[in-house]
Amino acid sequence: RVAFIASTIAGAIAPADQKESYVSYLAQDSNGCIAAFLNDGSIKALHANVSGLGTGQLQLQLTNEGAFPHGCEYQIMLSKLRGGPVAPEDIPANIHVSSVSHTPLASLYHSIKSVYGPMLDTGRNGDQSGTTIDPKLAELLQQLQAGLGSAVRKGANLQAAQLVDASVAESLQSILTPLDEVDFWAELASRPGAAGSKVAQQVTPYMEGLRTPLSELAAGQVEGGWEGVKEIVDQALQTMRQVWPIRHNGQWAFPQPRVEHFLGVLGSAIASYIQGHIQGASLWTAPFADIKASLIGASQIMAAWVGEAKTLTQDWAMGLDNGGHEWEEQPFADPFVRAFQERMEEVYRIRETHDELSKLMRPEEAASLGLSTVFEPLMRVPALQVSEFMATAWASAKEEYQRRMGPVEQSVSTRLRELFSGQIVPAMVAAVSAGGGGATQPQQVFQDLKRYSGLLGMPIIASTLSSEKEALAAGVPGP
Repeated sequence: RVAFIASTIAGAIAPADQKESYVSYLAQDSNGCIAAFLNDGSIKALHANVSGLGTGQLQLQLTNEGAFPHGCEYQIMLSKLRGGPVAPEDIPANIHVSSVSHTPLASLYHSIKSVYGPMLDTGRNGDQSGTTIDPKLAELLQQLQAGLGSAVRKGANLQAAQLVDASVAESLQSILTPLDEVDFWAELASRPGAAGSKVAQQVTPYMEGLRTPLSELAAGQVEGGWEGVKEIVDQALQTMRQVWPIRHNGQWAFPQPRVEHFLGVLGSAIASYIQGHIQGASLWTAPFADIKASLIGASQIMAAWVGEAKTLTQDWAMGLDNGGHEWEEQPFADPFVRAFQERMEEVYRIRETHDELSKLMRPEEAASLGLSTVFEPLMRVPALQVSEFMATAWASAKEEYQRRMGPVEQSVSTRLRELFSGQIVPAMVAAVSAGGGGATQPQQVFQDLKRYSGLLGMPIIASTLSSEKEALAAGVPGP
């Protein structure tokens, strides 16, 4: 029983290389709180209060009191689901384990919003794996979630004026989605006489225009598909242009840190929308024709977001349409969104190349070279889960994919070399020599080149066709 308690707490808080020492320390039960929880029927809970996160020197205190003490940054809570001492057969089913991060209010809100709300909602919508609840209770839960969210955004112990000042880190902790930002301003504007309400009343009309499109984005049901998502990008950036110059009592309504935070959560929301829509259609098993439009649309949206967010902040830095509110230092850039954009483009290039190669090979040749199995390494890694933690796995999968593609490239490069030396290069030379009067126009030859442009960048094909590419370059006159 003690081992379960000690390993549960240590598993939640201990650095990976120190878990055994944490378990040993906890098992000593120096203040008797573990024994009281296990053996005293009147003791219902055990709390492990943690502080010193990020310092390398965690401070841990065990208690049986149900409180979140001042200075506590994280708390593991174990509670009994039935009275009396804890028996071995109670573990783990009759021990409830939960945690609190930042504040009890925030943790309760996020637990309902992200965990229990969706679980209960599946039952309400007819999913047999969910728990069916009364519609009135479901409505009460929705009201509770909304009320908790409002309370979290107000900040339990912060003044409203501080919340407008985005230099206060706590003012942004509750803004986890773009809709949280819209709600924040609406709630602040609804409190006449409160500090910050007047400036919120200037900001809210602009932010409210984003409520419906951002709700659609969060629900994964944007009207108009990819074009609709692009419109949300344009509308959100236009809204930022409108609120950036607003100031009240000498302070900017949207200081730079607040804009950076909003752009960050919006970029993540757009990426999440794409992940939800594209991962469902298998990236590696669906015919390329079936997912081509989605891959192109998603890549274009991410490219637009990265480019237009950068342009927006560059304009402000140069004094364009900023109302005297200058952007400082570098233009906005979100490393995650940029990496996600690059991954989307990479997936598209891989699928496009595979499709082009398959068109150049006879079915029996493709089968003998294993063209249908080259994606197997990539299928073992979630391609759209982009992070530093997944980078090594993705790189290894790509390396194995490229190794499998070697024989395919070699076979196709031989065929392309014959095609270029026997048809495309002579046709280009003849077309250029004849000018506009020849039977073959240069534009026609360039169209043929464009058809194979993706393949010409592949290492083996590029090396095999190096002399043909030089001949093409020599046959095209300079400006």
